Amino acid sequence: MSERKRVETGEFAPEVADEEILSVLTEANAPVVTATEIADEIDMTRQAITRRLKRMREEGFVERKEVGARAVVWWLTERTDMESSPHE
Repeated sequence: MSERKRVETGEFAPEVADEEILSVLTEANAPVVTATEIADEIDMTRQAITRRLKRMREEGFVERKEVGARAVVWWLTERTDMESSPHE
C-alpha cells in the first residue's frame, strides 16, 4: 500500500508543492518561462507542470500566453505571494 498522502477528494497529494513551482518562476532569469523549463528544474513532467500551472492560473497566481503554434509562456501575477499560496 502506498505511503503517499491523499487530499480531501481522495487524489494523491502532490509531492512537489506549488511554492516550488512558483519559486522557479520567481528565480528565472527571464520575465516568462515555459512548462518545459520549469520541468527541467523540478522532478515533474511537462504535462504535470502544465496541469498545476492551469490550476494556479484559475486561482490567480500565474498567467499565460500562447506565443506560437504550440508554445505557451507563463509568468507570476501581482497576486502571487509565496506565503499566500493555498496549496502545499
